[in-house]
Amino acid sequence: MPDRVSPSLTPNAPGKPDGDLRSPLVVELLKEKFEALWRDGHHPVIEDFLAGVAQADRKRLLKELLRIELDWRQQRLETHIPSEYFLRFSDDRDVVQDLFQSMGGLTHTVSNADQLTDTAIPAGAVPDAASSRDVPLRRVGNYEILNELARGGMGVVYRARQLGLGRIVALKMVIDRSPDEDENRRRFRREAESAGRLSHPGLVPIYEFGEHEGQLFYSMEHVEGESLEEIVRRGPLDPHHAARIMADVAEAVHYAHTNKVLHRDLKPSNVLLDLHGRPRVTDFGLARHLSNDSLGTAPGQVLGTPSYMPPEQAVGNLSALGPHSDVYSIGASLYHLLTGRPPFLTSNRFDTMQQVLQRPPVSPRTFDPQIPEELERIVCRCLEKSPLRRPVTALELSESLRAFLRQPVAVPTQSPNAPAHIRTLRRISLLGLCLAAALTVAAVATLLYSLAG
Repeated sequence: MPDRVSPSLTPNAPGKPDGDLRSPLVVELLKEKFEALWRDGHHPVIEDFLAGVAQADRKRLLKELLRIELDWRQQRLETHIPSEYFLRFSDDRDVVQDLFQSMGGLTHTVSNADQLTDTAIPAGAVPDAASSRDVPLRRVGNYEILNELARGGMGVVYRARQLGLGRIVALKMVIDRSPDEDENRRRFRREAESAGRLSHPGLVPIYEFGEHEGQLFYSMEHVEGESLEEIVRRGPLDPHHAARIMADVAEAVHYAHTNKVLHRDLKPSNVLLDLHGRPRVTDFGLARHLSNDSLGTAPGQVLGTPSYMPPEQAVGNLSALGPHSDVYSIGASLYHLLTGRPPFLTSNRFDTMQQVLQRPPVSPRTFDPQIPEELERIVCRCLEKSPLRRPVTALELSESLRAFLRQPVAVPTQSPNAPAHIRTLRRISLLGLCLAAALTVAAVATLLYSLAG
């Protein structure tokens, strides 16, 4: 049954500061909350989310919410009938019709919802492989699909074998079916072009870009290993290990900057650690060419991951973006590796972005006093709200981290505020060192005695 859950993000909702958000951002936030409610097991009502939305944005939001609801109803094995939506949204029949036709669930034009003869769309049905969450592909051009690796809002990544060469690759494809499909296809093409012009050991290379039965794809190196996000789920990294990884990441990102490519979505999930422990930056889906303002996001549009995006990106200020923006995201990722959490994290996108804009991050040493003070200073400098207070380039950040790594490792001092179990472990470690020293002295004395005899 539908849940009457208030979206609480509509333009005049209580608690929302007037004038803080531009209209496109309101739509994005409503989409985020609507899908989050489905993900949490609710059945939110679309009409509740349309209330109060500007008329200019209503059709776009409706189509997005319908797409999300139909996807989740398929996943939950619920049967849905097109006329249900034509009756509910009789003033927006064109939106409903366009969506069902794009999904392959409606093959004729509807002039009157009352005259519609329905065919129920069974749960799990896949009328169109290009628009399904579970694409039953076996071949894409010269590639044989082996298994799915990852899936996002507009694309899916497969592990595939390139026929002829026999090499294993990662194959990324567009599966988007939203109202912004054309823009997402352009963005996907830009991603392939941006990453394709780069060649650096710290970046995942693109092999080929193409199109198969209307679906864009590109192949890239398949990196055996884990993402930093998967690694940090097991707990924070050793500070020196984290600094070493992010120094390499910053160096690779600086190379991209020297080739006029801004990443704009750097975060732990977009950095892979290969089997040799080397970080590899991937996913240039939001990349922007620094010399061409016509490419990338429209002014006022906010794309990216709030927990890692700089304030200038959070407000959609394209003219303020630059290498310092990626520097911020590298610092936010390093913060996560050190503390086990990003610098800003709330239950929803809106509150997280408000923190990014208004609050300083909690000191990393608050979570772990053993994080070196110099490393904390480097991280906090990256997270400055003002771009002028951050490292100017990713290379400067890389050099600062390498300078930190060259410093002698200080012996941790006893903190009177340390938890009791930590103080106990330190005492045990000290006793162990003393015992080892005593045994060594005894062994040497025994050896000298035997030689003297």
